[in-house]
Amino acid sequence: VMLDVHEVSAHPTQPNIVVAAAAVGLCVSNDQGWTWDVLAEGLDETDSFAVAVINNEALFSVQDGPFAKRSQLWRWQVGSRKLEPVRDGLPDWLEGKVDTNQIAAGKGRVAVVDGGGNLWLSAAGASGWKRIANGLPYALGVAVL
Repeated sequence: VMLDVHEVSAHPTQPNIVVAAAAVGLCVSNDQGWTWDVLAEGLDETDSFAVAVINNEALFSVQDGPFAKRSQLWRWQVGSRKLEPVRDGLPDWLEGKVDTNQIAAGKGRVAVVDGGGNLWLSAAGASGWKRIANGLPYALGVAVL
């Protein structure tokens, strides 16, 4: 069986921790990518296209397939095996897919743009989300500066 990986991200201060958004869910390595664990327990959908690491957590997208009509944002706390949906201002489902390079972390905040042209920004880490723009044309990526 061939399964794809869409995006890989290393922890900014703990380079031994690497995460990957993949068709099977979130893949996690604690040894710089030599070995991997697949985390998917609790996910209704496992197609993951985007991932970003901030502080001690990784945020990643899951969607209902490669031509998604809806997607969700989930989080993994470094060192755990538990996955949790991200809400706190985000709807249960985002519009369209959250694709590679469409989640970015920086300066303690996270930005996400979905396939419906909605741009979301967290207040801190994975909490306090607000939609700061809508109706954007398809974005190839997002950055937090």
